[in-house]
Amino acid sequence: MRVSALAFALLTTPLAACDTSGGGGSPPEETLAPLTVAHYRLPCASEPRQLCLQVQGEGEGAFHDSSEIEGFDFIWGRQARIVVRTLDSGALMLEDVVSDTLDRDAFELPLTAGDFTVVNATTLRLVDGTEATCATEDLCRIIVARMGQGAAVVRARAGASAGDPLSLFRLM
Repeated sequence: MRVSALAFALLTTPLAACDTSGGGGSPPEETLAPLTVAHYRLPCASEPRQLCLQVQGEGEGAFHDSSEIEGFDFIWGRQARIVVRTLDSGALMLEDVVSDTLDRDAFELPLTAGDFTVVNATTLRLVDGTEATCATEDLCRIIVARMGQGAAVVRARAGASAGDPLSLFRLM
């Protein structure tokens, strides 16, 4: 039986396109990237009722929201330089901690009514469970009163060691 060249080409072309290496194609490239994780969290742009990590990539100007980083334990007041691996899902996974420093610089913390609960006259609990202590009872009272107007921005500082409450000391 004679097979024409055209018929042979049509029959064998699909086979040539098949991957016979057994690997299912080359795996997607994983990327490693250095990041600076700020010493504070802020309400997420996409979900204001959550507090997001603030990260800065190499060469980026400003800090921006980030989802959680698998394997990274955030501590208020600790600024970290880390290396992350981007997973196929787009999630970030901690690869290495390059440096880890205590940063007690004050930062502005915007608050809305859903961002905290009142524990007592001088203590608020943020949505992530972190306690924040007001410098005075009056400051806590004013912060809560501002919630009727929508929001308040306060100056805050992390505690002296991990697990210490945040210190809220001035209304902006």
